[in-house]
Amino acid sequence: MKIIVIKLIFLVLFVSCKQEENKLEIHPTTKTDKIDSLLLSLNKQNAFNGNVLIAEGDSITLLKSYGYADLDTKVKLNENSIFRLASITKQFTAIAILLLHKQGHLSIYDKAFKYIPEISSYKDVSILNLITHTSGLPDYAKLAEKHWDAKNAVTNKDVLNLIQQHKTESSFEPNTRWEYSNTGYIILAEIVRNVSNQNFQSM
Repeated sequence: MKIIVIKLIFLVLFVSCKQEENKLEIHPTTKTDKIDSLLLSLNKQNAFNGNVLIAEGDSITLLKSYGYADLDTKVKLNENSIFRLASITKQFTAIAILLLHKQGHLSIYDKAFKYIPEISSYKDVSILNLITHTSGLPDYAKLAEKHWDAKNAVTNKDVLNLIQQHKTESSFEPNTRWEYSNTGYIILAEIVRNVSNQNFQSM
């Protein structure tokens, strides 16, 4: 069952659509009818909950909500429901950096501290290291566990301050290993903000 759900994630796009005066035309196909039937079945088994949009070319073949936005209050999902995307946002952060590189505002080979002075203790870390998870930077979540009040949400700026204050030793030298890094992408997001003078919300 889990394998089916994982495969489906690659077939569907979770979106938050704005309601328009004229509803989008949906052109179901035999294929999307089968997917819809499967998702309904999975939803009944509490194995799938979400919004699905499938398009083939210019034609939308499935646009539907399954399950609840709030399980406790039984508020149903709809096309305006908001989802926490978590690490799905990393690809957009990387693309923003590559666009700034292409436009000549920065180079992915630059050292990251050039744009984020709070990480000047990690002088050998390049922007490319951050993109490719080869920086060796410490995990900010572990820092927050030790030095942050869990009652308060931690912002990107808070993460940078924690890194600057505590100067935790790197996990490894840059470019010598690969290790998934949320810290790296927080720094990339701040580089985008500093270089473009825009927050992600306004881009």
